Amino acid sequence: MSKIVNSFIFFLLLLTLSGCQEPDSEVVTIPEEIDCEVDVDHEDCEEEIILNCMPGTIQEGDECVEDDDYEEPKICKAVDFVYDEENLTYNLVFSDEFDGTELNTDLWTAANTPYGGGNNELQYYTPNNITVEDGLLKITAELETKSGKPYTSSKIDSRYKFKFTYGIVEVRAKQPAGKGTWAAAWMMPALSHYGGWPNSGEIDIMEYVGYDASKVHATVHTEIYYHQLGTQKGSSKNVENLDTEFHVYKLIWLPDRIEFHVDDMLIYKYQPGKYQSCPGSSQWPFDRDFYLILNLAIGGDWGGAQGVDDSIFPTTFEVDYVKVYQAEELENITQTKDPS
Repeated sequence: MSKIVNSFIFFLLLLTLSGCQEPDSEVVTIPEEIDCEVDVDHEDCEEEIILNCMPGTIQEGDECVEDDDYEEPKICKAVDFVYDEENLTYNLVFSDEFDGTELNTDLWTAANTPYGGGNNELQYYTPNNITVEDGLLKITAELETKSGKPYTSSKIDSRYKFKFTYGIVEVRAKQPAGKGTWAAAWMMPALSHYGGWPNSGEIDIMEYVGYDASKVHATVHTEIYYHQLGTQKGSSKNVENLDTEFHVYKLIWLPDRIEFHVDDMLIYKYQPGKYQSCPGSSQWPFDRDFYLILNLAIGGDWGGAQGVDDSIFPTTFEVDYVKVYQAEELENITQTKDPS
């Protein structure tokens, strides 16, 4: 019996001793904390790519994606400008009095195209219908077929030669006679900053349609104000002898309004602040450079609304001069307070 007890005690002793031994274990190495702003070349440090995302987008990873929470800042245009209109100092910056014997290509480019601007016009624009003589530019429309168009005429513009923001434009001209004519002195944006037509604007200094020979028209076109919506902003004025005498058509373009005149008589004043307290580009895209255009169209949605009288040809749109003045006080003019 004592042998059994002793053996049991010895077994317990061995068991106790074995439980006191340390178990096998792994050596765990705690990684050193890396400061990637200091140790930029460390293998665990990747260069962070910072993208220059456009407004309305945010960076996700290595690309810019649309920001669903973005709200475009509201910018009021054509308001909060302060200037003394009566004392603006205007200087002549562009002038063509057509004193030579050919078109001055330093100032103008003549179109050579059947495209009439999407108004279903019937003419082909060619440089061949331009004459400069006796101090006049003469754009003559002819009854002749060219490239499928039944009439020819001309159109010139200053797009790649002269552009400007704000100023006074004067055009002295005599209108073409006859039903079906559609003459214009107008302006288009040098760049489509606010989008395609009409979002970036159009300024019609003067338009004349031959079937309504005693009236001239002045109009602006913007994203929300244009004829296809029936919302255009403009007006007309009855004037005698438009196709037999020269008249002066004047545009006064200021930072907050545009005025149209004929022979110093006001035709229309466009001032978007009259319609909204905070106009945007949809009402006033006229804070960018525009260029000049002179043309004589035949037919089209407006000019041909009562048909074209073929007995009128040839008929001529005559221009005595085109002048542009700018006021040094309006150069780099800014609004007087935060427009937002």
